[in-house]
Amino acid sequence: MIRIFLLFLTLSLILGCDSSSASSVAKKVDDFVHRFDASLAKSYIQRQVSLGHRVPGSAMHKVCGDSLILWLSKSCDTVYEQSFEVKTFDQKNYKGRNIIAKINPHLTHRIMLSAHWDTRAFADNEPNKNQPILGADDGASGVGVILALADYLSTQTHQIGVDIVLFDLEDYGYLEGSPYPQVENSYCLGSQHWARNIPQGYVYPYANILLDMVGGRGATFFKEGISMGYAPNLVDQIWTIAHQLGYDKFFPLQENGMITDDHYYVNSIANIPSIDIIHTRLNSDKTFAPWHHTVGDDMSVIDLATLEAVGQTLLYYLFTQETKTNPS
Repeated sequence: MIRIFLLFLTLSLILGCDSSSASSVAKKVDDFVHRFDASLAKSYIQRQVSLGHRVPGSAMHKVCGDSLILWLSKSCDTVYEQSFEVKTFDQKNYKGRNIIAKINPHLTHRIMLSAHWDTRAFADNEPNKNQPILGADDGASGVGVILALADYLSTQTHQIGVDIVLFDLEDYGYLEGSPYPQVENSYCLGSQHWARNIPQGYVYPYANILLDMVGGRGATFFKEGISMGYAPNLVDQIWTIAHQLGYDKFFPLQENGMITDDHYYVNSIANIPSIDIIHTRLNSDKTFAPWHHTVGDDMSVIDLATLEAVGQTLLYYLFTQETKTNPS
């Protein structure tokens, strides 16, 4: 109990200190809390990528889904999948799997962490667009950070409930120049299904944090517009913690437009305040990283410093939420 009290006291100091003292305070926190294991997150990314692309309908997609259930079963109290069927923009029928896990399912004070686990079937930014991408950053990185966080939480006694939702068929959206007509809402099919099919009696989390493209070198996570529209206070809390931990270069304070991502549907359909931590670029002709939707989105773009910045920020955020329900 002394150890936990000291942790909470130190975290309260973090939230009240200025940026000049952030590094020294973060160092003190290390005395009480094991740091987020960025290497473990990277290993989870590698395991996904080693399977090849995870395009829905492929053998690799099935193996990856089965593996995610197995990995989550080792750290979470409950793991299950939500199966669904959809027709994509190119008039193909697919069976999807949203993978859902719960930590401390008996608690009503809950936070949701989410990411998509499928990879895109089209390399939009390559001369030959009709080839799948490996999606080390675009897909696997968010999953890797969440898996590493779940592993850490499984070793601790804590009083916050965590819902993990890994969405399928996020990235099977409209391909520019295809012979098919463009349709609305062609991306994020798994989150749309999840948000429309929440079971009766579901204990709603008070917020959702979506991770998308959170492992690339030189990443910048600007304040995304939809997130600011639906959950500005949560954005400010996360970005403040990141700055006070010394990760300000990763989390600039500027806004940088709106991204239609899974969090949009969790906000607009499920009414769960949701934000998106996503790598975008400011003042560039391309919104995302150079490897976005290319065959170059492989392990070579994954950076431990980026993974640490995201994972450590979220880890400290989760501990601050626990203090709100257990102030003593």
